[in-house]
Amino acid sequence: MGTVKTLLCLFKDDEKKEFCLRNRNTDYLFTGINKKYFDLVDSDEICIAEEVVRLNKCFKNNNFSIITILDAKNHYNRDQKQINLFKNQYIDELKLKGYTWNEDLDEFKVEYNDTQENREILEAIENYRTLATLYQEKIIKVEKIFNDKYKKLEEDYNNKETEFNIKIEKLNSRYNSFNIECSEINDRINKGLRIIDDLNVKYNRLDNDCKYLERNKETLEKYVNDYKTVNKSLTDECESINKTISELLKNKESLNNDIQLLESRKNIIVADINKSISSFVGKEELNQKLDMLIEMIRCNKNYYNDKCPLYEIEHLVNLGMEKNFIINKLESNGIKI
Repeated sequence: MGTVKTLLCLFKDDEKKEFCLRNRNTDYLFTGINKKYFDLVDSDEICIAEEVVRLNKCFKNNNFSIITILDAKNHYNRDQKQINLFKNQYIDELKLKGYTWNEDLDEFKVEYNDTQENREILEAIENYRTLATLYQEKIIKVEKIFNDKYKKLEEDYNNKETEFNIKIEKLNSRYNSFNIECSEINDRINKGLRIIDDLNVKYNRLDNDCKYLERNKETLEKYVNDYKTVNKSLTDECESINKTISELLKNKESLNNDIQLLESRKNIIVADINKSISSFVGKEELNQKLDMLIEMIRCNKNYYNDKCPLYEIEHLVNLGMEKNFIINKLESNGIKI
């Protein structure tokens, strides 16, 4: 058998939209009589795409196909990292198409599809490999030239290796710098996760509040209906009050005229009273009353604060004393109005 390679195998059920990807070594799939099918296809002179097409023609299983061929052996998962790069790409692509993973789809038994087309392909490949053997003889002739070039390349390699080591040191320095940046980014991520946790707590609280409001929806609706009833009653009452106010405003002008008439009568009566009082109260007596007022304000500074109440002045005026005379005498004694 040729070089052992890893085949990335796809098991797919198009009706159920299910799939799974498995990697199988060629020495596992091609054993016994089927061994020749891979030996004939396995060649460095055939591209991987062509090799995949030819291998897929070997199987009858409609739910099985080979996606690609890898040079990494799948022994003890030592090359699993390289294989996973290809697997993840196809997994993402199938999930985007609506397929879901089903690990039970990988029950696979090799069944060779023995058709005329496949027999012709195998015959053509056998002839091709015979021709390749002839060309192999020509390779020996160029080995000497190759060895000379190899020495030159080895010298160049040593020089490049020195340059490579210098670049590695620089890359290590950048790597350490990136590590510090990654650590800072991780700190920011952790901080963001804590913020998310806090937001989740707040969300749960809001969710509980919403549930509480939902439970009390009927009570709130009853309250709103009662409020509408009360509001209508108040609106009706307000309209009644506004109507009353409107009627009162209509009577305002009439009332103002009555007040003016009463003011006129009051002024006439006050003038008559003052005239009557002045005929009984003499000038000397009025001066005594003013002096007594001044003395009273002086004796009760805390109460009057050196100010004469206006009603006291009006009282003396009503008794017949001149207002300017009263004010001048109060100010001359240090009393304000």
